[in-house]
Amino acid sequence: ESDQNIWRAIRGIEENYDQCELVHSFNNKFNNAIVSISKDGSSIYLLNSYEGKKDLLKGLSVARKEGDSWGKPVEVQIPELDIDGDFYGFHVSLDESVILISYDGPSSLGGEDLYVSLKNGDTWSKPMHMGNQINTKGFEISPFLNATKDTLFFSSNGHNGYGDADIYFSVKQNSWSDWSIPKNMGNKINSNKFDAYFTISGIDMYWSSNKENVNADIFHSRVLFPPPVSIACLGLDVSYFDGNDGKVNATAEGGIPPYTF
Repeated sequence: ESDQNIWRAIRGIEENYDQCELVHSFNNKFNNAIVSISKDGSSIYLLNSYEGKKDLLKGLSVARKEGDSWGKPVEVQIPELDIDGDFYGFHVSLDESVILISYDGPSSLGGEDLYVSLKNGDTWSKPMHMGNQINTKGFEISPFLNATKDTLFFSSNGHNGYGDADIYFSVKQNSWSDWSIPKNMGNKINSNKFDAYFTISGIDMYWSSNKENVNADIFHSRVLFPPPVSIACLGLDVSYFDGNDGKVNATAEGGIPPYTF
């Protein structure tokens, strides 16, 4: 009725979900969304909409579990974070040590760029631009870090994808502003429309796309691991000392051909 709310549905044994229900603990008349949950499930990070000032305090809040209930969301203090505009987002790593932010910040190259804030004790660093390998003159949004914090997933319309925003991944090199060339996740994930908000948990992947409707739906897929490779070898010794007529015939099975020897 006013802005978006937080909902939940529980997955059953056969992977069907039960009826959606509102999460009343975190919903109010403003724009509500969960952006991350800590690894142990004791912290939930949300868009900051709990101070009663909708347009003045755009940022991040955290709620801590207190027994069987949740405490009140409290603003996360990120120095020099000043968000102007309606398009922004956050992701907090599973160990709660890294915050990724998408917004039109002071170093942005075009629309929203990706920035990082690192935890030092009980405080956070000011947002740092994540570099020109990731960020473009288009927009970069919906960042997500894997559990080991070395692989970044994000969505962009500035890396020559299939159409609108596509989902990419990149591997961290020497610093938080040094990343490998982003690689498109391919047409099993991406479409010629808007694809974003990718997350992965174990082998389960989720993302949002409007490839089948005007508005976006949630999609799910699973990581498929190739079968293991086995190699059978048959050796033939040289026929004389220092000879060069020895051979090894190797036959590979499993995996995904072609193979290179």
